[in-house]
Amino acid sequence: MFAQERYDKIMEILHKEGKLIAKDLSNKSNVTEDCIRKNLKLLEKNGFLQRTYGGAVPLTKSAPNEAIELRRSINIPSKQIIAKKVVDIINENETIFLDISSTNILLAEELAKSKKKLTVLTNMVDIVSVLVKPGNNINVICTGGVLNKDLDGFTGSMTIEIICNYKPTKCFIGSCGVNILDWHNNY
Repeated sequence: MFAQERYDKIMEILHKEGKLIAKDLSNKSNVTEDCIRKNLKLLEKNGFLQRTYGGAVPLTKSAPNEAIELRRSINIPSKQIIAKKVVDIINENETIFLDISSTNILLAEELAKSKKKLTVLTNMVDIVSVLVKPGNNINVICTGGVLNKDLDGFTGSMTIEIICNYKPTKCFIGSCGVNILDWHNNY
């Protein structure tokens, strides 16, 4: 088995099983444990896993908090499709929560056009701006808290405490994305 194949196999095992034992992979790959340990050392050095005694575990990384202005211009057609489909699952008179998300800004625009009677709880300034315009039936509750200018929304314990006072019917939570298996392009 070539080194690249072992790297791929290591990451696949970590993704599926959540851990890797060097001795087991050594036996399956017909290479020495020392060879596997060197592979693990290289992958750890490049930030893809964390070595442990006898093996490795995945390295958990959090998604980057890119400024909302950057995210607003990416994948717009896909986000518009999502927003339009989501409007269909929101019922009249519901209370919903819209988290900080470029997709949720588009969802707010679609909701404003829909004329549905709703209550929207949000911690994002742009969503408030969209929903306070006249001509819709939406009551807006803004959390307040510490304003994160890059994210254009309120974050922190005070914001969470305010959100916890409400029981929305549906919540739409933002995510910057998940890409677990794109590790091989980085070493």
